[in-house]
Amino acid sequence: MAGTPRQKQKTLLLLRILCERTDQQHALTLSELEEELSKLGISSERKSLYRDLKAISDAGFTVGTVRSKDMRYYWADRPLTQKDVILLSNLLRISSSIPRKRKPEMEKKLRSLVAVPCQSDAFANLLSAIPDGSITERVYSRVELLFDGILSGRKVRFFYKGSVLREQSHRRRNLHIQTVSPYRLVWSDGYYLVAADEEGNLAFYRVDRMEELTITPHSAIDIRE
Repeated sequence: MAGTPRQKQKTLLLLRILCERTDQQHALTLSELEEELSKLGISSERKSLYRDLKAISDAGFTVGTVRSKDMRYYWADRPLTQKDVILLSNLLRISSSIPRKRKPEMEKKLRSLVAVPCQSDAFANLLSAIPDGSITERVYSRVELLFDGILSGRKVRFFYKGSVLREQSHRRRNLHIQTVSPYRLVWSDGYYLVAADEEGNLAFYRVDRMEELTITPHSAIDIRE
């Protein structure tokens, strides 16, 4: 019935159908949109669908059209194309900077950015083997913690094994407990933290050599000054 709560959700459900099931290559006719709505227990008429599509457009969601024998409609605001997602998924699979066990979850999120009908086609020819990455989950958790420190503008503290390369003198020395102002993370055969040490000198630290990493309550030095 037209007054049921489910029926009142028709416009939102129509938007969901457009977002999940359509792109320019998989546009749907009004009859097909009616059929999709009926699967959700929603009855609709052609006039009401026109009104719903206009309401969706008026709300800022671009509804594209494909002119053929019957007018077809699709969501035109899709952020990435099918080719974009395939390329990013290939880069994800061969990347050594992301832990292997995180890749399936991230690939699943990428798949969700393309319309459901083309998901299987889009990923059918992806690389079949995911190489073992050089970055472990443990290192990646440190990277995430360092990002938190950078974004919050606080110093980080860690036990550092090995040596550190200073930008000014290029001298290496063994270090132990370090409290630094994090500035940026860079990748060069491994993650490096660019940070200012307690004397204000700029230095580079390998993230895989850090242990017992924590964010301190102290404000970081602004090394851009």
